[in-house]
Amino acid sequence: SMSLAQEKLIFYSTPVINQQALLIEYMTYTPDLDHISNTGLLSAGTTEVIHEFLRGTADNQRVHLRENGETYMKAFLQVVEKVQSDIKLVKYFGLLLEGIIQDDKRTIQVLVKMQKNFKNKMDVIGILLSFLMSSAGADRDLKDSISHLLSQVLATLGFKGFETISRDFMIWLRNAHDSKSISTFGFTKSMMCMLKMGEITKQFAESGGVKKTCESSAR
Repeated sequence: SMSLAQEKLIFYSTPVINQQALLIEYMTYTPDLDHISNTGLLSAGTTEVIHEFLRGTADNQRVHLRENGETYMKAFLQVVEKVQSDIKLVKYFGLLLEGIIQDDKRTIQVLVKMQKNFKNKMDVIGILLSFLMSSAGADRDLKDSISHLLSQVLATLGFKGFETISRDFMIWLRNAHDSKSISTFGFTKSMMCMLKMGEITKQFAESGGVKKTCESSAR
């Protein structure tokens, strides 16, 4: 059994909950960002912010997020956006972001606020979608987590103003599931979030959604 002293929020991400091997890996692996702190990939101070977060237990991490959620989420998203050359690192922070949301659904509001707050210049959904569309090295667990995260942000934002990106994401989801680059479980979780939006449900139905999805799952 795991002592609470070792517990981290990444343990709440869906792939880690469902795969003991991943849990064991992340019980002993702590990402080290020193090798990228001087590259200029991340904005000044970001690696310090991240290292401070990673040092804490899950309870410390929850306090950090309550007190300063935007700073931490921004830092984790920067890694996903900028450090794709180190896919092991990116996977950690992609799964961590989803784990944070799974642990406490209210934290989705931090990402929603970042998306809406233009002064902040952090295009959360743009970063997540372009990662899914472009990252060749990402494995299925990472794509499952990022797509689940993106679907929750979009469902919370609602369809209005995000019509194009919602449609693009739905098309990506279906293609990714057809090509098996996300799991059926990951696909279903993301779809369930997206179908909370009435407009999307209508489109999905009109394009023969459920029938097509069942056919591709059976293949």
